[in-house]
Amino acid sequence: LPTQNASHRKTQNALVYMAIKEEATNCSDDQPDEQWDKQMQQIFQVYDKKSTGTISTDELSDAIRSCGVRCTDDQLSALKENADAQHNGRLAFPVFAEYVNKARSTEIRDAQISAAFEMFVDENGFLKVEKFKHALMTLGDKLTKDEFETVLKDAGFDDKSNTPIHYTKIMQLVQNNVF
Repeated sequence: LPTQNASHRKTQNALVYMAIKEEATNCSDDQPDEQWDKQMQQIFQVYDKKSTGTISTDELSDAIRSCGVRCTDDQLSALKENADAQHNGRLAFPVFAEYVNKARSTEIRDAQISAAFEMFVDENGFLKVEKFKHALMTLGDKLTKDEFETVLKDAGFDDKSNTPIHYTKIMQLVQNNVF
């Protein structure tokens, strides 16, 4: 399972690197609503294991991902480094919420990931496996051959029958935060 999760995360990171930067952001991203605040509070409480009112910056990346925010490992590392430098390794909820919202403003959107697939699919939406493999093994957080095969297997690819994969299968893995 660790290899599978690493493969998925690397695939998501590679897709993020290939995605087109979205110009317009939804105004709800700038002004989170009450439901979003409640979700962040619940997740914060899960990571505040000793009920101290703070969480460790070591848990910031996982907590942000638990909020459903999809960022690259590099983006999350930069947030953690900033949090370490400014907050001595501990975050109270209001500061945690600021970091989650910063991550949310930079997260990759499904439309961007979908657009990144355009260069790897044929006219029917089926993945051009060799082209996709080349990109994932050479761009961003590079996958090994075994990691790439894990991603294909999880998307339903059977190399014995050479079954084509529709790009939406990999999109589902991304949308379900499998990565």
